[in-house]
Amino acid sequence: MSILIETDGRRRVSLARLGVEADTYYLAERRANGTIVLVPAEVRPKVFDLVDEAVPGWDEAKAPTPEDVSPNAMWEQIKKADDKAD
Repeated sequence: MSILIETDGRRRVSLARLGVEADTYYLAERRANGTIVLVPAEVRPKVFDLVDEAVPGWDEAKAPTPEDVSPNAMWEQIKKADDKAD
């Protein structure tokens, strides 16, 4: 089955109508006749392998939220410590 796909103003297309999941990687090739070929690809930079070795389970860890890190509270603590040092 063929589906008409239109490029947007930035020449992008959405593959959602074809059932492609988010965060899916493809190797793309544009041939001389205008045909575009997408081949599924697994992209896993070597750095992920190194991180897996050093910190197992890192990808399952909870990402910090704004409540976890409060730059204003940290700044106030630093300021108080500086005031006491003077």
